[in-house]
Amino acid sequence: IFQEKIQDLFNQRKQLDIHMDRTGQYIAQNATWHTVTNTDETLSMYNEALKMRSTSSTDMNAVSSRSHTILMMKLFWDEPHLPGSRAQLNLVDLAGSEKLHQSGATGETMREAIHINKSLSALGNVVSKLVDQVKHKDRRVHIPYKDSKLTYLLQSSLGGSNLVHFIIALSASSLWKPESQASIEFGKRALQLVIRPVRNPIDYKRLEEMEAMIEKMRNHIQSLEEELRTKPAEKDGVDPGFLQLKQLHQEGEERKKRAMAHRRSATQKSALKTKTCLLYTSDAADEEDSVDLGGRRIIKKKKYR
Repeated sequence: IFQEKIQDLFNQRKQLDIHMDRTGQYIAQNATWHTVTNTDETLSMYNEALKMRSTSSTDMNAVSSRSHTILMMKLFWDEPHLPGSRAQLNLVDLAGSEKLHQSGATGETMREAIHINKSLSALGNVVSKLVDQVKHKDRRVHIPYKDSKLTYLLQSSLGGSNLVHFIIALSASSLWKPESQASIEFGKRALQLVIRPVRNPIDYKRLEEMEAMIEKMRNHIQSLEEELRTKPAEKDGVDPGFLQLKQLHQEGEERKKRAMAHRRSATQKSALKTKTCLLYTSDAADEEDSVDLGGRRIIKKKKYR
C-alpha cells in the first residue's frame, strides 16, 4: 500500500481495488496469486516481491520502507476427520511512523511519510473503537475501517472471528524514544482487544448433496443444448418445442388472471351483502310505537334485516 494506493508487487505495481470475495473476506481484486507447496517456495516468492517495494533513505533510517506490505496466504490441508480444511493468513509488514522534523523528509519523501502516518493513525483509531465496542456492549460503536486502505483491506482480520497477533519493533536508540513510546501505547490498546476465534464447521454431507445436484443440472443443460443443436427447425426458424412451452406459459397466465378476477368479484359481493341492511316499518307500527316525551316525538323502529 503505497500512498494510499494498492499495488500488486507480483505484477509490476499494478494498481488494484478492494473487493469482497464469496467467503466475506476483503481482498485486492485481480491480484496475482501463486501456488506454493512449502515454506521455502513461499519465502522465495516473498523475497521476489520485496524487490519491488518502495524504500528510501531518511535521517531516521538508511533503508526506510515507504509502504505497507501485505502477504495474503490461502492455506489448504487435510485432517483425518476434516478433509478439505482451509484458512487465510495475512502477514502485514507496517512501515514505521516518522516525525517529519526528525526524519528530515522533504518533497516526495515527505508526502510518503504523511500517508504512512495517516494510515497508522487510522489503524490506531480502529483498534481503539474495537476496544470501546467491547467495553460498551449496550451501544453501537462505529468502526472507521474505510478511513484508510490499510484498515479497509484488513477489516476481516481485525473485526472478524480471527486470531490477531501484533509484533512491535522498538529502537534501542534514545534518539527515537518518543517513537518507541508511541508504539508501546499502541500495543497497550491492542492488548485490550477481545477476540473470539471461531472454527467454521463444514457440513460435508450437505456439500456432497449440493455438488451432486450441480452435476445433475449441468448434465441436464448439456443434454438440452445437444437436443437444440440436433433438432430440425421449423420453416420460420422457430423451435416448435419453444412455441409449445410459450403456449403453456400463456395458458397458465390466463388461468391465474381468471382466478384473480373470480376472487375479486366474490370479495366485492360479500362486502356489498354485509353493508346492505333493509329496514321494514309500517305506518301503523310507527304510530303505535311513537312516544311523546316533553314535546319530543320518539319513534321506535321494529324490524331490521
